[in-house]
Amino acid sequence: MTEIDWDQIHKSGKEYTLMPDQLVDLMLERANDPKTALDIACGTGDLVVKLARRGLAVTGVDVSGIALDKAKEKLSEAGANAALIEADFNAPNFSKKLSGPFNIIVIRLSLAFVNDKDAFLEKVKGLLAGDGVFICTTPVLLAGQTYDDRQNRSSINESKLIGMLQKHFSSVSVLISDEVARPNWPLRTYLCR
Repeated sequence: MTEIDWDQIHKSGKEYTLMPDQLVDLMLERANDPKTALDIACGTGDLVVKLARRGLAVTGVDVSGIALDKAKEKLSEAGANAALIEADFNAPNFSKKLSGPFNIIVIRLSLAFVNDKDAFLEKVKGLLAGDGVFICTTPVLLAGQTYDDRQNRSSINESKLIGMLQKHFSSVSVLISDEVARPNWPLRTYLCR
């Protein structure tokens, strides 16, 4: 896989799909009175701010220092606090930089960029509180559809993804399926326990 320069992307001012408040509320509702949250690949901190403003102790992790600087600005503007850590989720010591357990762990639009997904999911499971939830939002590739290079780079085959999640979590369900904007290339949010 080609290395992506996330600092350069964030210098350009590109903002990724923001998480709607309704999805944040739904996540919190399903997470059994969460107190702590980890946002992996938090980018410029949209979700970090929303969770911190709802009273959670939040940690945001991203490989881009530029994105984290923007997240700090957003936190300051919102009068909210969170721990922000610069770390690469593909590094072998990624989870050692984090002090869990966390009631909610979220990764949005980034799982396709994880090199060793099984090792990553095992680290996530190790950081999760006993009654915690892992929430993964990713574009999925559906059987029988044709996709371009961009879709293939940033997405995961849906059946392989479900199998992988079921290998690491006892319960996997689709929390939200968004097929309105891209009917043949849906964005799915999975809730794993």
